[in-house]
Amino acid sequence: MERCIWNGNLIDINDYLRPFEKSREIRTASDNGELLCIEPNCLCRTLVFCHGQIRKPYLRHRDNVECYYEEFEKRDTPRIKKIRDKLYDLFIGRGHNVKQIVRFPTGRHYAHLLFDSNGKKIVLQIADKSLNKRQCDAIVSECESSGYLLNWIVIGDTNRYQDDVYNYYISRFVFNTSSDHTLIIINENADRITQTPMAHRRYYNNDFGFCAKGKLEKLVLKDDKFGIDDIDLKYQQWRNQQAERDKKLREKSAQNERIYHTYDINHENNIIKRGISPLSTKLFENELKPGVRFDHKNHGSGIITKIEDNMVYVKFANGCQDSFFVSHFMSSSLIKILK
Repeated sequence: MERCIWNGNLIDINDYLRPFEKSREIRTASDNGELLCIEPNCLCRTLVFCHGQIRKPYLRHRDNVECYYEEFEKRDTPRIKKIRDKLYDLFIGRGHNVKQIVRFPTGRHYAHLLFDSNGKKIVLQIADKSLNKRQCDAIVSECESSGYLLNWIVIGDTNRYQDDVYNYYISRFVFNTSSDHTLIIINENADRITQTPMAHRRYYNNDFGFCAKGKLEKLVLKDDKFGIDDIDLKYQQWRNQQAERDKKLREKSAQNERIYHTYDINHENNIIKRGISPLSTKLFENELKPGVRFDHKNHGSGIITKIEDNMVYVKFANGCQDSFFVSHFMSSSLIKILK
């Protein structure tokens, strides 16, 4: 461990390595049993300061006992500490009532940040890809039994869109189990965030999902939830962009349909001039039907697999599949139906 309580204050022993006089102070406090474990219910709160040539400075319990806080600090990585400190400074600077590292009353896990807002206890928990299912479930259970409202923020890449299927377990967990099905990502520098609501991503089958981006300062606590403060405006702008995109796609599709229709009519007219009616019942019964084989001068032998909506669907011997207008299939000089 690296943090403890000394004279009623939370300290980090790394702040007492230089100058030498400060190092002597912390060693004297350790010898006098003044360094205490952060966990008030620890079975042995007295800590010992250790410092040598090989290992970096650390604190250990004077007696060998199980300590919840010691377990917590083993998983409290430097990047989690950095992000927690940045978030704490951000919200404390706005006047929020927030504390760091508070153990859930009914469990052994700790809240990274605990807010007291309008009589409600709100947790902001920081997670990375190493957090497994058992740990996630335990934190959720302890929050619920303690009457706390749980919010997650996940360390990740803010330059990429987040998917609710192809992603790390913690990201999928937040997408699917949080009350608003929203994933907030924070980068390792703790200066950029993204917010991706799952419902909005599914608006376009996950192909063109909505994702709000911004600086860390855009993160706010509103209605017991954390999020980007202008996300509603960003979402409306995104919806307008998608509507315009849809309009252009529909116009392009209608234009292509007119081109294909004209192409089909021209083929029909050319065939009729030659005295052939490709849509006659006789041709459908005797030549155009699934299972009929043919040769194509460019692609080799093939077989008709389906006829639907004036289209002939085929599969070639090389495994390739294609489709033709009925009129084109019947009139093409490249295609010879095998009897």
